[in-house]
This record gives sequence, C-alpha cells and structure tokens, in this order.
Amino acid sequence: MNRANARHPYLRYNALVAALHELQEQYPTLLSLQSMGKSYEGREILVATVSNHGQEPDSKPAFWVDGNIHATELAPSVACLNFLQRLCGGYGHDPKITDCLDTRTFYVCPRVNPDGAEWALADSPRLIRSSTRPYPPDRLEQEGVVPEDINGDGRVLTMRIPDPDGHWKAFSEDPRLMIRREPDERGPGPYYRLMPEGMVPRWDGVDLKLTKAPQGLDLNRNFPAPWRFESDAEGSGPFPTSEPEVRSLVEFVVAHPNITGGVAFHTYGGFLLRPPSYKSDDQLTRQDLRAFKTIGDRGEELTGYPAFSVFHGFREDPNEFITGAFDDWMFEHLGLFAWTVELWSPLRQAGVIADNYFEWYVDHSRDDDRKMLRWADSLHSQALVDWTPFDHPQLGAIELGGWDTLFTFRNPPPHKVLDEVDPFVDWLVYHARISPLLELRSPKLETVGDGVYKLAVVVQNSGYLPTSVTKWAEQKKLVGEVRSKLTLPAGGLLLSGPLEGRHGQLAGRSHHHSAALGWSVDNSNDRVGLTWVFEAPRGSEVTVEVAHPRAGRASVAVVCCG
Repeated sequence: MNRANARHPYLRYNALVAALHELQEQYPTLLSLQSMGKSYEGREILVATVSNHGQEPDSKPAFWVDGNIHATELAPSVACLNFLQRLCGGYGHDPKITDCLDTRTFYVCPRVNPDGAEWALADSPRLIRSSTRPYPPDRLEQEGVVPEDINGDGRVLTMRIPDPDGHWKAFSEDPRLMIRREPDERGPGPYYRLMPEGMVPRWDGVDLKLTKAPQGLDLNRNFPAPWRFESDAEGSGPFPTSEPEVRSLVEFVVAHPNITGGVAFHTYGGFLLRPPSYKSDDQLTRQDLRAFKTIGDRGEELTGYPAFSVFHGFREDPNEFITGAFDDWMFEHLGLFAWTVELWSPLRQAGVIADNYFEWYVDHSRDDDRKMLRWADSLHSQALVDWTPFDHPQLGAIELGGWDTLFTFRNPPPHKVLDEVDPFVDWLVYHARISPLLELRSPKLETVGDGVYKLAVVVQNSGYLPTSVTKWAEQKKLVGEVRSKLTLPAGGLLLSGPLEGRHGQLAGRSHHHSAALGWSVDNSNDRVGLTWVFEAPRGSEVTVEVAHPRAGRASVAVVCCG
C-alpha cells in the first residue's frame, strides 16, 4: 500500500488478492503467499509469510498479524497491506526491519473474512456483523428492518421515519444531526424514529424493530478458549472452530509452533485491548502481567492508543463478559501474548473526551454534538448526509440521510486511513524483536589428548521474552524445551556429554527480579553451558545445533585441528 493508492484503499477481494501477488512478485526473496483455507463462500484466505527467505522462515521465531474478521471492519485489511509494504520496502534500509526479517518471521492474513467484507464493499452493500453463513436456524425468518442500500446510492445510511411518539428530533443548530427528545418533551415536534436504511419484509404497520440478521455468527466468538454455546454467547456458533475461517486460522497457527504472539486488527474505538476478556488480572502471573504492561506501554507511546485489559476496561455490561475471542485463545491455549487493536476513534478525532466509551453513545452533551458536527464538516461533504425524501415500499414517506457510518465511524474516511494505520508498523516490529531468540556463543575447542577434544558452547536466549514466551506456557507445559544435538564425524566417539540433550526453558530480560535500591538481580538463567569430550579425526568437523519451537534454531561448526 502506497500513498498513490490513498484515494482507494478499501479493496474488494480480487483487488486485494492482486495487490498481494504484486508484492510477492516485487519481493520474491522476502514474501511468499499461501492459502490457509477457504471461506464459507469458497474464497481463498491468503497468508503472507514475510522474512529473509535465505533461512527457512518457519525455523525462526514468528509473529502473527490479521485483520477484517468482522465484515464491516475494513481498515484492518489496509493496516495489514500497509505493514507488508513497509516491511518489504524497508528491508535493507531500515535497520530494525532488516534485523527483524533476518532473524524473525511474520505471518500476515489481511482478510480473515473475505465473504463479509465483499458484502460490505459491494456496489449495493449489505452490512452484517461477521460471517455470511445463515445461523442459527431459528433466525432465518426475518422480522423487522434488514439493513441494506435501498435507494441505490452505494451507502447504507439511516431512515428518519416521522412519528409523534418517536424518540428523536433534529438538532436546532444543524438539522442534519439528530438528538434525543427530552424525557418531558411534548408538543408538535416533529419527532422521528430512526432505523438503519433497509427493507421491512414483514411490516405489519405497527411493530417496527431492527431485525437480528439471519447471518448471526460472530467469528470472533468461535475460537476455542473459553468458548460458550450460542445461548450464553451470541454468535459463538454450534461448537468451537465450527466456522471454516476460524478453523483455518487455528489450524495454521497450531501448525506453526514458532509463532510467539499475535495482533488482530479490528475497528473501532482507538484502543489496544489485551486478554483476559473473561477474568480479572489478578488471575495472571506477576511476570505475564508485567510483560503485558511493558508491551502495552510501548504501544501507547508509538500509537497514542491507550492499552488495557478487556475485562477491566471494555465491557458494556459489568455483568457480562466476552468469550471465544482470538486473543483469549492465543493466551489461554497457547500461552502467547496477543492483542486486539480497535483502530480509529471518531470521538478523539472530534476532540471529544468520553470517560465511558459505551455510555457516551447512550447520552452525551450538546457541546459534544457540536464537536462532532465540526469534525464531520472537516472530513468531507458526505460524512453527514442531508436528509432527502424517499418513498419507502413498506413505510411510505420517509427520509434517508445521517452519518455515512461505514466510512466515518466504523472505518476512517479513505483519505485518512493510511495515516491512522501507519504508526502500528513500529509496534508490530517491536513485538517480533522482543521474542525469544536462541544463539550459540563462545564456542571453545581444546585438545586434551591425542585425537581427544573438549568442546564448550553457551546457549543464549538473546530475546527479551523467555523461550516459553509466557509464564503461563511454562507452568502449563504448553511448549517444548530447548534441545541440543552434537553431530560427530565418521570415526568420532563421544566420551562425555549427551549427543542429544534437553535443557528446559531459558529466561529473558522480562523475568528479572527486583532487589534493594531499585537495581535488578541479573541471574544468568537466560543461558546454559554445554560441554562434550570426544574423539575425532584431525581435520574433521563437529557441529552443534540447538533448537526451540518458539526461539528458533542456531548451529556452529568447529574443525578439529589440534
């Protein structure tokens, strides 16, 4: 994604696929594409593997990035494409990106839900929450308003329906904006009921409501941990990973044990959200909570978005909680640090300060309304659309207008989206560069007798995070150990030390311990020394290899020349 494409950054499926293939052709030694599965409607779900392909990408510590699991959340695809472009274009020019791609790998899926996005971007859009699969069965008969473009202008706006008992009235300072009717307000009005633009298939002349779409699935409630059945968690599906998009993602991640963490891009709100979603922080280990805070603090510094847990800071109802989400699954089942990024804050863009994100949409001050109006006018002429008469087939004379929510609230306007997503490149690179990384240090070969040698090496985790990534993964044994292997030449004979060894987990700098006077105690539990004694022919080569599922591989070869 480059600035020349800034006018049309929201790409439909075929254009998105073409853009990915263009990147692959332009950077064949850095980027490769594969399909991780097919969507409900049969579209390939593409994943880009980005790394210096001179070394097997799957052998390096890796980081997962995805976007657009929800149908109308289109800016995440732009964030992923922009990230891919910045990585490939920065290799060899930006030292951090170059080091990152030499030592780490990124797996990036720009559009987890291609079907839902295609509905949202259609010439006549249909706006749904997530998957296009009809579910559950008892919702297939629709009653109420079905949101869709009914006048053919390519937008789904709002219907303003005259009603003396309606809850809304036009703002006296600007009739484009609707405000709530006062509790004791009576009189001639006019007053209105507001509904999304759409048809009312079974209108009886009385009961006007927003229907629950037959496409009732929420793909970000279908992940395995902790999953709840539909009756307890709306949109969760009949069983964990029942949906092909989620199953494909889960299978890909599980098949790549080198993944050390993940970020899922969503919209909107302007937040960096972390798990747990369903339980309090006091159930996390001290080490993992500290690492989450460190990563979140860096994210706040680089992006300007506040970072906090979903459970403590992002619940609409304090008696409810989210389950079946991607980041909870990554942390709970795999023991990885994962984040949900809610891109774009219309309120902050307008200069509105909301103490409670959810309550603001229920009620707010007139001064905030004025700020939103000024912001709308600063965007473009169609951000807040004038009300125009429309003869509705079921409702009769109504008006269409209001916010173009898809490209003002749900996503940034096209001309603003690149500026919004670009700061996340540095945070994603930071995520990868703090991952564990095995290195072999200080190889020392000594001759201790005729054809007898002693070899010593140090296995070092040079990353910030431990090889297990989280303390949770170490405690629950969710990841394998550091392993070593000594390969002797033909005619060699091992005298001491194992040919193959297991060495547990190595700490990282994140697991330091506080001590007196504010200093740290730097225990050397981030490294382990290995020693062998063996016989080998003079001039022959001996190889030491070490590997860890999340910390990569390293090897060193020495020549017996003494």
